[in-house]
Amino acid sequence: MKSRLLLTSVVLAAGLLLGACGDDGSSATLAGAGSTNTSGSSASTGDFTGKNSGEFCKYAQQIEDDGTFGDSFLESTDTKTMKDDLKKAQDVYGTAISKAPSEIKADMQVMQKALKTLGDLLANYDFDMSKMTAAMAKDPSIATKMEAFSSDEFQKSSERVDAYFSQVCGIDTK
Repeated sequence: MKSRLLLTSVVLAAGLLLGACGDDGSSATLAGAGSTNTSGSSASTGDFTGKNSGEFCKYAQQIEDDGTFGDSFLESTDTKTMKDDLKKAQDVYGTAISKAPSEIKADMQVMQKALKTLGDLLANYDFDMSKMTAAMAKDPSIATKMEAFSSDEFQKSSERVDAYFSQVCGIDTK
């Protein structure tokens, strides 16, 4: 399976965590043209100008080419590897956001915020997914901290970033 670039870090993490919480992991359908997410950016998934996208797309292609987010990304049961994977993803997001053109930057920031939520939550359990899953089973309120991954804002931003990579950067995100 081809890696999903920057999106991989958040989507895999959300799938792992929401799956552990009993969520079916399904995502919302693509946002319609002209709708708006709560970050204020247009949620249309195909209405991009591509203006000032060169450095961002070049960086995204570099991440795709070097396999930064391979098939086993965020799937390790080793706590050090999980911690390192999250740190790597946070670093990549920070760099990507610094290069992102205005038409996609807010969406990238929404996704980065969700990734930070995941990192903060896992840090509470020493980056041990089994500890966190056990804690969620005992205290379902822990799972509510992961709502960032199921919010309309996150879903729309995720879809827009995916569409941007595909339509503007020419990167296959499937």
